[in-house]
Amino acid sequence: MDIQGTVRLETAFTWRCPKCGKRFFERSLKANMTDDEIREMIGLIPGESIPEEFNHGDWVMEPETVTCSCGAIYQTEQEENS
Repeated sequence: MDIQGTVRLETAFTWRCPKCGKRFFERSLKANMTDDEIREMIGLIPGESIPEEFNHGDWVMEPETVTCSCGAIYQTEQEENS
C-alpha cells in the first residue's frame, strides 16, 4: 500500500430522494457556538466548567433543506433536544 499522506474526514449525512430514489451525501453545517450555548446544550449551568472532551472537534448541525438533482426540495426532519 502506497500511502500518499493524510486527509481530514468531514461529517456528512446521507439521504435518499423519495421522488427518484437517488442517494446523496450532504455536508454538515459547522455550528459556531458560544461557551454558554455549549453549556446549555450539554446541561451545565452558566459559568460551570466545560469538560475537556467537549473542547475538541467541531459542533455540527443538519441542513434545514436538501435538494435532489431531479429538482425536488425537501425539509429535513430535525431532532429536538430532550
